[in-house]
Amino acid sequence: MQIKLTLQPERELTIPLNYNYQLQSAIYAMLGEVGQSDFWHDNGFGDVSRFKGFCFSNLTGRYRVDTENKTISFENHIYLEVRSPAFDFIDAFQRSVEYRPFLRLFDTRLEIVGASLMNRHLSSGRVVFEAVTPAVARETPEDGGTYYFSPQEEEYFTRLCNNAEKKYEAVVGEPAPQLSLRPAGSFRRNVTKYKGIYICGYTGAFALDTSLRMAEFLYDTGLGEKNAQGFGFLRIPGER
Repeated sequence: MQIKLTLQPERELTIPLNYNYQLQSAIYAMLGEVGQSDFWHDNGFGDVSRFKGFCFSNLTGRYRVDTENKTISFENHIYLEVRSPAFDFIDAFQRSVEYRPFLRLFDTRLEIVGASLMNRHLSSGRVVFEAVTPAVARETPEDGGTYYFSPQEEEYFTRLCNNAEKKYEAVVGEPAPQLSLRPAGSFRRNVTKYKGIYICGYTGAFALDTSLRMAEFLYDTGLGEKNAQGFGFLRIPGER
């Protein structure tokens, strides 16, 4: 399920280009208003790997980028989409919107002037998805450091599939359907700073072949790691 918010800042909003952490914190703050922050922040799904079970888009709207100062400025309405395959999350987030119809990002109050609840249904498990925020696949060797896989490596797609299967089993509570991914176009490398750590991922198009239920699950939960930090958010090409 998906909730699309239309936000109106009290003044022009100028924020750093890397705002994932602050936006994630704003979402948790909203959930806290209805007493639901602890589960989604601290727990989530799964016993070994913990999956938070939601994802969110970049902020969109009319904007300009200051490359020298590494900031982005939004002039008027700003749009945010939050998704989850878990009804409890969507229910809590919707109630938080009704209870506190604003979101605070950095030092700016963003009034929620529109909110629409949707449940996007696909027609097939064979679909092309575009990752519009970076899809992340990585490993952390025992000797330290983090290695980020790229679409030039088969392991990148293998790890994305494995991650999807683990998330599905943790959230849905059933064995994951078979899943395959392959490139459906070119990819762009993106490096995002999150709480002082640089995270590398790739935007681009993926051809997905799986069950309808798994395809809709990934649409709602995101592809790859760190979905609840703003990574791996998917769209169908041409979707707005």
